[in-house]
Amino acid sequence: MPRKFRCYVPKGASRKATESAAKFECTAKLSNDVAVQADELITPTSEAVVQTDKLIIQTNEIAVQTDDNQQPLITTDVAVQTDKMVVAEGSSQADELHVDVAAPDDDGDCENICTGNNDEKFFPLIQKHRGIFKNSKGTGIMAYYDQRYNTIRHVNCSFQLPLSTSGSRCSVCRTFRDNILRSALTRMLKESTAEDPCSTSSHVNFRYLNTPEKLERMRNLSKLVRVQHKQLSDLRKKLEIHVEANSIRVDESTHHDLLQIMESNDAQQMAGSDESFSTIFWQQQLKAAKLKNSKQMRWHPAMIRWCLYLNHRSSGCYSTLRNSGVIKLPSQRTLSDYRHSSPSVTGFSVATDLQLLEALKNQKPAHLAKYVSVIFDEMYIKEGLVFEKYSGALVGYQDLGEINNILGDAERQFNESGNRCRPLAKVMLVFMVRGLFTSMKFTYAQFPAASTKGAQLFPLFRTLVCRLTRLGINVVAATCDGASDNRMMFSLHDHKMKGVYKTSNVYSKHGNPIFFISDPPHLIKTIRNCFQRGKLWCNGSAIDWKLIIELYHRNTGAQTATPGLSLVPKLKYEHVYLTSFSKMRVDLAAQVCAFSMLLFVDLYM
Repeated sequence: MPRKFRCYVPKGASRKATESAAKFECTAKLSNDVAVQADELITPTSEAVVQTDKLIIQTNEIAVQTDDNQQPLITTDVAVQTDKMVVAEGSSQADELHVDVAAPDDDGDCENICTGNNDEKFFPLIQKHRGIFKNSKGTGIMAYYDQRYNTIRHVNCSFQLPLSTSGSRCSVCRTFRDNILRSALTRMLKESTAEDPCSTSSHVNFRYLNTPEKLERMRNLSKLVRVQHKQLSDLRKKLEIHVEANSIRVDESTHHDLLQIMESNDAQQMAGSDESFSTIFWQQQLKAAKLKNSKQMRWHPAMIRWCLYLNHRSSGCYSTLRNSGVIKLPSQRTLSDYRHSSPSVTGFSVATDLQLLEALKNQKPAHLAKYVSVIFDEMYIKEGLVFEKYSGALVGYQDLGEINNILGDAERQFNESGNRCRPLAKVMLVFMVRGLFTSMKFTYAQFPAASTKGAQLFPLFRTLVCRLTRLGINVVAATCDGASDNRMMFSLHDHKMKGVYKTSNVYSKHGNPIFFISDPPHLIKTIRNCFQRGKLWCNGSAIDWKLIIELYHRNTGAQTATPGLSLVPKLKYEHVYLTSFSKMRVDLAAQVCAFSMLLFVDLYM
């Protein structure tokens, strides 16, 4: 008896796919025996009569056909079984078509069979799509699950592969794998992570979780921490074993030999450019290795700059590299002395002016380096007092310059509350000088304050412009956020003008204008925050934030017939449900106000 294979063709598949399913792995063998079962009717294998209406079933090289007299023609050893087949003239359609095709004999030539997409990573898609993969419109079937081979096949799969084919799957299944399956798997994994608020990678804030979800999230996080600690411990043990087995301890004699090798190659290194960092680094390492006491080492300025850069990028990495003993590096105390070479003071200082002029000398082109913009903003700091041991002063009180301090003290003298002490600082007002045609960024002055008002910002800004103009620096613009205090400071430059956007530099000979610019990222955040608290009007129509929430749920695919497909891929949970921290993120506000989001709203409405 020949072996039989069974393949499954889903409902809605094309006639071409049905015929292709009957052709794979079939070597026809002439016989007079035919077994046909239809509508639970089994016909004996000899002289069978098939009750059909011009139904044609094709194999590789031979066909089964009935004539008008209901008499069967000579056929091969083919068994065709249909569960619920409805036959019309020239066509047929069934819920499930099971085609049992006899396998070739062992001694026959056998071509390769397309393996489809039988990777285990694609199996979750089978359960999600219930074994049938429809197109983007949901009107047709692209692929189906083949239970016989436990794989995913395209409806146009060729089943048979020529012996000359290098791969294990046909070109149709390969294209379907690269273009559709992998994208669908990526979307499903992202959806499962985003929809599960208890997962360790979820970005859902704890304030939106109920008590069971919080406990589940904490259990998952605790489990993840234990696993990572275990992995870290295992890696540390492996590293210690590897170091113990392969490391070589350097004794005094070996150390002396290494020094001789370095000294013998020192002349070759000196032959290079004295200004190159590699030469300086080699000389510094040789000099540090000769010293018995590391405190006697005097480091080169280029070496100090390089170490300051490394320590700024990662202080932990710098400490690990220095403690390893592989290379000699300055201590953290030495780097701290260089970082605090000039004392950090509040307000304006002459030392800062000299540093700014030194920074401008290194900027190119030189004739454009002195065109700058002034940027100022506030940063929240921890409230409290600190004793400075060098000056013996208490640091932490509000200090907005001499004029503002005198006015503030006078105001508190007449305050009926009786609190005449200078308040503690809660924010730090920072002024920065930014080159318009260069990459220079220089922090010029900082002022601790409890709060800032427009009347307090005005004398500070005018003093800043005066000092920079005397240094030969041309201030072209001033940039800040759209806070009410900053807008008040703008309006104080011209009381007669509404919407002040520029003023004249009275300290300049030519009276050059200074333009006031509101920071675009802050404006975008302001628009989004106002939209989230109220409504946004567009062409006379009101758009409520609830519409964005509804669009988010539709975008995730949970309420659509095609889950996993999203029109706006960047619209996530944190875009819709804002927190005090997410309101400060510019990227979230820019993505909500993007043009693609407008198209999505227009399409939905």
